[in-house]
Amino acid sequence: MIWASTLHDNVCVRHARWVGAGTTFIRRQVDLRRAPEVVRAHIRNLRLLRRHGTNVVTACHLECGPLWRELLNHHYQLWPTHHRTQRLDPLHEYSQYQAGPYYLATIYPETVEAVALFASPIWRERALSNNRADLDRFVAEFVRRLPQERKFRTTAQPWFRMHLRAKASRIRNRITTGSPQDPLQDDHAKQRTHVENNPVAVMPPLAEILQP
Repeated sequence: MIWASTLHDNVCVRHARWVGAGTTFIRRQVDLRRAPEVVRAHIRNLRLLRRHGTNVVTACHLECGPLWRELLNHHYQLWPTHHRTQRLDPLHEYSQYQAGPYYLATIYPETVEAVALFASPIWRERALSNNRADLDRFVAEFVRRLPQERKFRTTAQPWFRMHLRAKASRIRNRITTGSPQDPLQDDHAKQRTHVENNPVAVMPPLAEILQP
């Protein structure tokens, strides 16, 4: 497999390679042998598809994918991701690009963990409940599964609660209005066409450029 065709084909398990979003040509595939938890997350995502269905899990991915960038703006940092970045991209050549494959592979286990939480009808309904205690339980479960490296500032805590609730609401709307559109199929088709028509635009990795 050279690249993924959907949101749910991010990893080639056989070769332990990231072939998902951000991978427009073979040299940008991320070697996951130093981060086997990313491969395990992919396998878990396949189980979630069988359990909850493509419609539900795709809706969750579309909302949970951007979640970490949104939380990072409020200083919600996940403790495992820094160490995983060191293993996948020790020279920090690529992982700073948030649309790139190294960054997306780095946060993938946490993305799937969030997807699993929001895909659960019980937890999703707690997030949407008008009962404050239910929302408290959902927020506590989110933090338990995805512990923070540092605590939120006091002013960000109400935002965090309402942001998770809003995510649950948007996921519910995506599910009830029909099959969520998977943007990855169209994006990869456009990227492949661009690469084929503009070969000079394909930049080799920095390590190759610096070779004598």
